[in-house]
Amino acid sequence: MLAVSSMLPISSNAATVPATTNPPPAVLAGGGAAIKGSDALKYVVVQPVTSITFSSETTASVDKVNVKEGESFRAGTILLTLDCRIQKADLDKAIARQTLAHAAAVSAQKLRNYGSISNFEYTQATTNAASANADVSKLNAIVDKCTIKAPFNGAVSNVPVHPYESIKPGDPLLKIVSSEDLYFETQVPSEWLAWLHVGSLFQVKLNETSKIVAVKVTRINPQIDSVTQTVKIVGRTAQPDVTLEPGMSGQASFGGNALATLAKPAKPSSVVANSAIASPNLPPNLEREGSTQN
Repeated sequence: MLAVSSMLPISSNAATVPATTNPPPAVLAGGGAAIKGSDALKYVVVQPVTSITFSSETTASVDKVNVKEGESFRAGTILLTLDCRIQKADLDKAIARQTLAHAAAVSAQKLRNYGSISNFEYTQATTNAASANADVSKLNAIVDKCTIKAPFNGAVSNVPVHPYESIKPGDPLLKIVSSEDLYFETQVPSEWLAWLHVGSLFQVKLNETSKIVAVKVTRINPQIDSVTQTVKIVGRTAQPDVTLEPGMSGQASFGGNALATLAKPAKPSSVVANSAIASPNLPPNLEREGSTQN
């Protein structure tokens, strides 16, 4: 026989759950019907894990822009190139000096073996060689950054420059976002932490496509906003979804039916004093506290 504790007072027809800890009511009708119950809906945004803005590190002009805003690309694709002929000429000069400094250092080492060179002259030769190596490495890095390659699969968010345009250090060249490993971000009432935790499931209806996707909570911000009494949560799709795009938005449902749809089938609920208590609509912790078995 089942009994209900004082946490769930029983009326003549149904049990009542305290409003401060009860999860929102079911808001998604079965089969993807229109979402109802705005009190239980939370605005959610699809965010990219990685977003990069490339900036110029040298004075040059734009040679080629190989992508446009909104265009997708694969990792390793050349997105943009700069006209760095001056930098390449400086690199060639540094390589020539490096060759000379290396020859001088080798000669100094031989003279030292015979005791025919002072310590100062030997140190000077080896130091010049090290300095020449550093110059080559520096200019190599500058020239390499004249060609911007995609570090991951993604899409172009913004291209503020055009071919033949002159740029200086610090000028933004283009912004890209990752199209892989997207996540959902939303704010929920902090009192929901009584039952919401990492691993909890919820549903999101996307505004752009009206598609409903299953999402699992993966992170909860440890700091609560003291003004709004809300906390940020992050979730990821339970299954990979190639239709998701960064910047999409939608309504997140944390209602009982949403949890029941995504979770494993629950055991049939018991009837207590002719009262029907729908256990899927209660958070797991309240269900455990609210019923005991004799």
